[in-house]
Amino acid sequence: MNRQTFGHSRVLIIYANDAGSALCSLHCAAIDLAMNQGRLPAEIRVGEFNTRELIAADQAEWVIGGDRQGVMTRRAKWAFADAAAADKFIEEHGGARSDFSTALKAAYSDLCDEVESRRRKAPARP
Repeated sequence: MNRQTFGHSRVLIIYANDAGSALCSLHCAAIDLAMNQGRLPAEIRVGEFNTRELIAADQAEWVIGGDRQGVMTRRAKWAFADAAAADKFIEEHGGARSDFSTALKAAYSDLCDEVESRRRKAPARP
């Protein structure tokens, strides 16, 4: 994962055993969390959209959707350090305010939709 390219969307998961996963997006973080269900995430940090600084995912103001292309998904999910920054983004680009739990649920829902879309487009097996 390139921190320069994905600084605005990256996610860092630190598990209770101090192992970590550095990921490019909430989409990939959702996959990582699903694959590691037996491991307790001690901390989840996310790149703040404007500053690219890592902030606590559960304390961020999230925006779901809008006209900006998401990372690894059609429906974007962005984290902001405060409500004013999130509201400014919504004013300029659309989307809806959210909390981390709702943004993570949206990531899982989008994963489901994307798998189903690929299945429909795949050629039928003989």
